[in-house]
Amino acid sequence: MKTKAAVVYEKEAPFVIEELELAAPKAGEVLVELVNTGICRTDNHAWDSSMSNPFPAVLGHEGAGIVREVGPGVTTCKVGDHVVTVWMPSCGKCEPCRSGMGNICVRGAHLQSGTLFDGKTRFKNKKGQEVFHWFMLSAFSQYIVVPEESAVPVNKEAPFEKICLLGCALTAGFGAATRTAMVEAGSTAALWGFGGIGAGVLNGLKASTCRQIIVVDPLDWKEEPARKMGATHFINPLKEDPVAKIKEITWGRGVDYAFECWGGKDSTTQAQCFHAIRNRGKAVYLGGPDKTVQSLPVDCLSFCLTDKIIMGSLYGWVVPLVDVPKFVDLYMAGKMDLDTPVSQVIKLEDINKGFDDMRNGRVIRSVIRFD
Repeated sequence: MKTKAAVVYEKEAPFVIEELELAAPKAGEVLVELVNTGICRTDNHAWDSSMSNPFPAVLGHEGAGIVREVGPGVTTCKVGDHVVTVWMPSCGKCEPCRSGMGNICVRGAHLQSGTLFDGKTRFKNKKGQEVFHWFMLSAFSQYIVVPEESAVPVNKEAPFEKICLLGCALTAGFGAATRTAMVEAGSTAALWGFGGIGAGVLNGLKASTCRQIIVVDPLDWKEEPARKMGATHFINPLKEDPVAKIKEITWGRGVDYAFECWGGKDSTTQAQCFHAIRNRGKAVYLGGPDKTVQSLPVDCLSFCLTDKIIMGSLYGWVVPLVDVPKFVDLYMAGKMDLDTPVSQVIKLEDINKGFDDMRNGRVIRSVIRFD
């Protein structure tokens, strides 16, 4: 069948909107018609090759849509189901999955191969050239063929343009607060970087009834949406030292939890998170740093003497097939804010502008709609 997609042909090249040929789903695969998909900074990591993936490729991994066809043996979803696409298709059988850690399923080793599990692609362009996948999803295409575990059935009443964010960032952030850190009621917390992941963390902190939620971000315009979502304080790190300010806000003690949602090309924010937590506090890192970042500037003696805890958080420690439907229901019940993070809804044809807006800090999240 034919599908409209945004293709990037080489590192840092503009996206090209074109019609691709999409093969039918094989055993254990499903065909999904996407209605909406988010633009995530992780897609930019593939675009600029700070995360490896072969070119040409259809990027995108934060989608929501409707199952239109299922391959032989599919049992987890059916034609007509509304689904959120998740980038970790947990098998349910490996040791991590059987231990409740579907976010680190062994299948993750295949994510950056550019193919589906059989080692082949499902896309070809008009010249017959193979076009590679991204995270086995390629959500910048209106129609996609994915492993059945990548398509999670959810409440059919939920709006696609909001729940698509639960494919990645908002789920990762919410899980980091509620699953990884296990934030306690009445605690204090700070987060660095109020983008999609930061919005997810903020949702999780609010759900955990934190008494102080401090957002650190260099863009002043983000203070209003951050406070709307529940932030009690906002710090611009270009105007004042965030660690010193956090110590002031917390009466010299430091926060109980700090979340690094930024990533980037140095370890400044990771170090600030560590220094901003109290003794035995938790610093949780979930922003994707550049692959060249190899060390963290932390005094090893103070690390030993303070009982401080540094934690990584991949996909918020969630089990996608189990947790994403729960998070959709939380949104529908008014207990999770997926509305404020959506800064704009754009057409696929405007994807290059959407990426430019993300890179230049004009949005929290851009969402693409397929017409």
